[in-house]
Amino acid sequence: MTTPLPPNDHSSSEISDTEIPQSAVPSARQLFEVLVREQSGSLLAFIRAVCHDRSIEDDLMQEAFVIAWRRLGDYDRSRPFGPWLRGIAARCAMKRRRTRGAVFVDEATLESLTQHANLFESSRNHEQGERIDAVRECVERLAEEHRTVVRLAYQDCHALRSIADCLALSEENVKKRLQRARAAVAKCMQSKGLLA
Repeated sequence: MTTPLPPNDHSSSEISDTEIPQSAVPSARQLFEVLVREQSGSLLAFIRAVCHDRSIEDDLMQEAFVIAWRRLGDYDRSRPFGPWLRGIAARCAMKRRRTRGAVFVDEATLESLTQHANLFESSRNHEQGERIDAVRECVERLAEEHRTVVRLAYQDCHALRSIADCLALSEENVKKRLQRARAAVAKCMQSKGLLA
């Protein structure tokens, strides 16, 4: 257990785990739901490219999500979630093709579509990675008092009351620091051409 930082010491703003409410720690189900929401559009596009029968698209998508949930323990977190999920959907499609005679693309086309979808996602993830790096750089340019509240609020996920207590500030002061920090980060991102 770490100790809260003393007032006006911004060099190491540690807050103990006991100060984090359990509701702030996401469950496996909540994390899975986030991944599903993030991937649902690209998975549907993939299924539509693979499947020539619109009446079974939703069923195929649901089947892929159910299998992914059941096999979540097999997922290697060091790898992207999208390709893993599309792999499940591809196997579901091929199984339906064999067992129900559903109309799907052939296996060679399926493999090609899978590779293209993975390349597209990799490119998109690279762009997002660049944006994240730019945000981090902009946050590093902030004054120390603003960096501290940003880290506590967004990186460490602490509530305003907890941050205010640790820094011996009012909640209103913490809110104002966060507003100023967000405005400065937005301006920095605009100067980099990454925010309209």
